[in-house]
Amino acid sequence: MTDTSEAARAPAARDFAWRSWPRAIADLKDGLASRALWSSMGWQDIRQRYRRSMLGPFWLTLSMGLMVGGMGVIYAAIFNQPVERYMPHLTLGLLFWNYLTSLINESGTTFVMAEHVIKQIRIPYSVYLLRTIWRNTLILAHNFVVFVIVAVVFGVYPTWATLLFIPAFAVFVLTSFAVGLVFGMISARFRDIPQIIASLLQVVFFITPILWTPDTLQGRRAILIEWNPFWHFLEILRAPWLGHAPSALNWIVSLSLCGLSWLIMLVFFRRFRSRISFWL
Repeated sequence: MTDTSEAARAPAARDFAWRSWPRAIADLKDGLASRALWSSMGWQDIRQRYRRSMLGPFWLTLSMGLMVGGMGVIYAAIFNQPVERYMPHLTLGLLFWNYLTSLINESGTTFVMAEHVIKQIRIPYSVYLLRTIWRNTLILAHNFVVFVIVAVVFGVYPTWATLLFIPAFAVFVLTSFAVGLVFGMISARFRDIPQIIASLLQVVFFITPILWTPDTLQGRRAILIEWNPFWHFLEILRAPWLGHAPSALNWIVSLSLCGLSWLIMLVFFRRFRSRISFWL
């Protein structure tokens, strides 16, 4: 009797798995097509956060500018680096690192924070993550004013290599979307994951060339840099603005991780998409 029931359930399980692929793909397509929805939600998040504030999100820009100004002078002396070379390196490093960590940390709470909406309205799950990415991209755009000021002061001007930032940013956002969707699903099921990741990112910050430059490590560089995926993504974003192209290794690692993250995301999203609302 048990064998018969298991045999009957097997085709049903295979049929459900087959039908879940189109549903997962449709969710991603519908989410991307709902640009007006997630973009307006992202804007609303920023308005709500800085409601009745005189400077609004530019408070973050002011804070970033003060931090760069103070740290740039001090750490340039500590690492014996010329200020005109170190300051742009530090500014871009902090800008993109804050963007990266904000995406990772907020992706972990994307579905949890939208619990009341998910349980009441049927919206593609990908919309909530696109909302997070859009919100943090707007904040990055505000904070980028700091680098513009630093670039003018220290004579860092755009070159043809700066155009490489466009494909680099696309690769980074695609990877962030895939990683964020997986992270959001896992965090909806296990609520301790965001705190663990946040703690790990604090350690990664110090072993990634943000406060220091790669040439300060000399022979130990291969261990802390070439095997650090965060550095490769950081470098494809930062190098174009400093006037030179990222290395072939930076592109190979970044593109490989982008493809791998999408493969993992599709498998996870197909398998666990229907369970997200039950985990909340």
